[in-house]
Amino acid sequence: MIGWENFFIAEVGASAALVGLIFVGVSINLTRIISLPGLPNRAFLALIILLTILVVSSLLLVPGQPLTLVGIEVLLVGLIIWITATILDVNIL
Repeated sequence: MIGWENFFIAEVGASAALVGLIFVGVSINLTRIISLPGLPNRAFLALIILLTILVVSSLLLVPGQPLTLVGIEVLLVGLIIWITATILDVNIL
C-alpha cells in the first residue's frame, strides 16, 4: 500500500465533493424526485455508490493495517453495498 496514499486522499476529496453535490441537488429537487416512481431509489443509489468510494478510500488510509484486514474491510463494505444496490434495483423495476 506504500505509494498509494496520495491517490486515496484524492479519492476521498473527490467523492466527498460529489456526495455533497448530489445531496444538494436532491435536496433542492426533493418534491420533484419524490413525485416520480423509482427516482428516490435511484437518487439514494447514487449517494450510496459515492459514499462507498468515500468509505473504502478512508479505510485504506488507516495507517498500519495488515493487508488481510484491509481486504476483509473492503469485502464487507462491497458485499453490503452490493446487497443494498441489488434490493434498490429490484424495487425500481
